[in-house]
Amino acid sequence: MSYRYLEREELKYTFLLCSIMDHDAAIEDLLKYCRGLGLFHGLDTMEKVRNRVLTLVNELRDSSLLLAGSTSESFDMHDVVRDVAIAIASRERRWLALGKEDVFEEWKDTMRNSHLVSLKYAKVSQLPDELECPNLTFFFMHGFVEVPNNFFKGMQRLNVLEFDGTNFTTLPSSLGFLKTLCTLRLIDCGLKDIVIFGELENLEILDLRYSGIEMLPLSKLEELYLYDSFDGWEIEGIENPRSKASLMELHHLPRLATLEVHIPDVEAIPKDNLFLGKMERFKISIGYEKWDSYFDREMKTPRMLKLEINKSIDLVEGIYKLLS
Repeated sequence: MSYRYLEREELKYTFLLCSIMDHDAAIEDLLKYCRGLGLFHGLDTMEKVRNRVLTLVNELRDSSLLLAGSTSESFDMHDVVRDVAIAIASRERRWLALGKEDVFEEWKDTMRNSHLVSLKYAKVSQLPDELECPNLTFFFMHGFVEVPNNFFKGMQRLNVLEFDGTNFTTLPSSLGFLKTLCTLRLIDCGLKDIVIFGELENLEILDLRYSGIEMLPLSKLEELYLYDSFDGWEIEGIENPRSKASLMELHHLPRLATLEVHIPDVEAIPKDNLFLGKMERFKISIGYEKWDSYFDREMKTPRMLKLEINKSIDLVEGIYKLLS
């Protein structure tokens, strides 16, 4: 089937989003983009959005515009189809997805009028101190490059922001201008001070995998991914200055519905229990052993809890709440 035969706008938009993602891309990552961009109006829970995304991916597979991925949780796209999709997105949507041969400096003027920018593969030696992009809703950057302090000041309509492999000494203060930001992904980024996250009033999805963190000053968060990011949780009762993230901070995330976290030391779990309510999806391991990578990849259940502890602690009530 050709793109022009796709009748629904959400199906067209989802297909074009798939074209800027990697081979064997995770459906969960597509979900984070769709939710952040507000693609599905009227869906009030993450689980409803997730089901809609799965339906759309299956429709695109049935239309042969997408290919099956290595698992049921991923998808792929033929290179020829991808090139055509990126050309359509550039022409009809003002999307800019630069390739390996593209040099960022040659595209700055085009970027100013773009709605979506992906610099996943582009050659970027330096970012400008400030870039006025009043229509930009999606920005993705891969690789080690210094991000100037005022870089986001002219991107105040941004809904989705992703950096991969960027070592932030400190997060740019202009991040606080992004009042409409819904999805923030900082993958494999060296993070220290993330207090500025508290200024992101509409942030719903935060993905910090493979990145270090210290605090979680967020209240509207619905999805939090920390599994391969951080496990040095502060232990209650030790009298020393606060220097690490505490699991107590999860108590202040009342809308949290999805959590991925590893807790090596069971004593880091708050005395009044970590599991305050029922979550729709979670991957939690308590103890020094994480999930086996093969088992993790093959398991299809959205709710996974692994316990390997040798200390006496009462988790029965909390686990019952979590699993009921």
